[in-house]
Amino acid sequence: MAISRIFDLSTRALTTYRRALDVTAHNIANASNPGFSRQRVNFSAQYADSYAGRTWGAGVNIDQVKRANNILIDSQVRFNMSNHGSNSQSSTILSHIESVFSEPNGVGISDLLTSFFNSWSELSVSPNSVAHRNNVIYAAKQLSQKVQNVYDHLASTKENLKTDFSAEVKTINQLISSIGELNSQIAHASVNGSTPNDLLDKRDVLINELSALINVQVNYDADNSTRISIGGILAVDRSFTTSFKMELMNGKLSMVSNNGDGTASLRNGELFAISESYSKNISGYKDSLDAVMNHLVERVNSLHRGAYTATDPPQTGLDFFTGYQDGILQINTAIINDVMKLAVSADGTSGNGDIALQIAGLSTSKVFNGKTFSDLYSDLLNQIANDKRTADLNMQAGELVLANLQQQKLTYAGVSLDEEMANIIRFQRSYDASARLIKVADEMLKTIIDLV
Repeated sequence: MAISRIFDLSTRALTTYRRALDVTAHNIANASNPGFSRQRVNFSAQYADSYAGRTWGAGVNIDQVKRANNILIDSQVRFNMSNHGSNSQSSTILSHIESVFSEPNGVGISDLLTSFFNSWSELSVSPNSVAHRNNVIYAAKQLSQKVQNVYDHLASTKENLKTDFSAEVKTINQLISSIGELNSQIAHASVNGSTPNDLLDKRDVLINELSALINVQVNYDADNSTRISIGGILAVDRSFTTSFKMELMNGKLSMVSNNGDGTASLRNGELFAISESYSKNISGYKDSLDAVMNHLVERVNSLHRGAYTATDPPQTGLDFFTGYQDGILQINTAIINDVMKLAVSADGTSGNGDIALQIAGLSTSKVFNGKTFSDLYSDLLNQIANDKRTADLNMQAGELVLANLQQQKLTYAGVSLDEEMANIIRFQRSYDASARLIKVADEMLKTIIDLV
């Protein structure tokens, strides 16, 4: 072997192990970076040379700087992040809705319904008492105000959800655009023979952020570019990106492709939770509240209409409530202006409070499907509580699954400082040995020169 060949082999080895040390230093520098995947140097023998029928080794080379990743684990992380995003968002929304109803703290609809019926019971004892008649009107006003307050807060919550939905669609569009740019850079680098590991890590972080917002399907091409579909609609690949917008369709918040591909099918993620809360949950809660109030209006008016007022002469046929719509429980203004028009007498005689007693008895009467007003309203509160409990339990379970998956990912993608320090020693020793080989070759060459 020529001495010059020893120089070539040693120089190649120096370059190789210097690059290996660079990779190790890069790993150590990113040890605390949660989005970084450990990189490993794969060495290979340089293609051997053949001369005069013999094969001569050509030294070492870096075959590949491989990024530690596991496609199966990554896909499971994305799926569970989407589920967790949905449950976490639902829990937050339902927590706000629970606070709107103010139950139980003495000022909720449940307590105000009880106060309303109790005021009729007190009036039945002293039918001509102006104070007790005013108490009935006051209790009715308090109930009406609370119902409207709850209804308005639910309506406000829906508007806020619409705003949140629109903002998250914009975030999704930004993520799609960023992923598209990274796709181009990664594909270009791959075609040129390099491995853009840091770009791949950065893209994975963005894909995870996207999956927390909405359900995604991710596939990879041979050039490391990714193809992502959102709700069945192609969102981005190597040379294509699309954007989405919010639309309200038949009372449901939807995300529609701007290029006319259709409506994304929402199944998971924060966007799904917002859409479900807007179009299903809150609408259902409002319908249940409407049912309670409509039954109240119907039953109270049915009895009040057949009673006699305390006016001179007594009147009959008056409704206590003039209607209920969109959270507004309307009390007859004629009764508000003249409390003697409260009709509580069954036969028109002064001092008779039989109808007031019957209205008070509605609190324990079976008004719908064998249930009292309290039962109907409790069903609504229980539904909200159960929905919140389910979201909380699913969120907690999802956190455990995600923590387990993240731990699994750390075992192969996380940076181990002990392992990296061992690699530093190993690569440094190889680098030193290559440098010494150059020194030996230099001494050999010097000896030959001196012999001449």
